[in-house]
Amino acid sequence: MVSRVVMSICALLVAGGLAGIVETSFEMGPGGDLKHILDDLQETLSRLASRGGDFDLTWTVPALPSGPAVQMSFGDGPVVARADGVTMAADMWPEIHTWAWDGRPLNMTDIEELDSSSPRLEAWTGDALAITACEVLLDDCRELLVCVG
Repeated sequence: MVSRVVMSICALLVAGGLAGIVETSFEMGPGGDLKHILDDLQETLSRLASRGGDFDLTWTVPALPSGPAVQMSFGDGPVVARADGVTMAADMWPEIHTWAWDGRPLNMTDIEELDSSSPRLEAWTGDALAITACEVLLDDCRELLVCVG
């Protein structure tokens, strides 16, 4: 007959082994690292937008912590990050545009047309992107417009 102590020790060993397997499966891989990069960009934009007013910043596309280069794509729709055969996408707020504002009042139709007619901006690890924001008149209301180039 097996004693309760031996059974308890076996149960702890099995539980510890399973915990190690689960921990290994939750380690960040390229998908988690790309999500972290997109989250970092979103946090930067949100923090600056919450301050209000105009801003200019330079944001450099990082590499994955494991070293592979990251390709990022900006344009009409979500921001896309790719590396090591993995693709992640995220909608940003405020939305990022790839065209330059010419100073005129805008409406949503103008923005949709400019977004759809502007090419996507592709950037790679090490590329420094100029992100600018300014308050514009959009449908007779002041709104923050963010552009990347």
